Amino acid sequence: MKRILLFVFALLLSVSIQAQFNESAPWMKMLNTSNRSSDNPLKFQQIVDAFNNYWLTHDKDQKGSGYKPFK
Repeated sequence: MKRILLFVFALLLSVSIQAQFNESAPWMKMLNTSNRSSDNPLKFQQIVDAFNNYWLTHDKDQKGSGYKPFK
């Protein structure tokens, strides 16, 4: 019984973590991901920089903006 509960918990945790990533976010469009290849993937810092630049001119307090899930 403990194994089943542990498995269900791990499954739910992995689903909730994956649900936070949004490739169609407005700051991801700025990175031009369509020209990326497997030998030249995006770096984490590039995504963070694009996110920060996007929010310099947008309202992060607007409900449903996507700011909190990324942070």
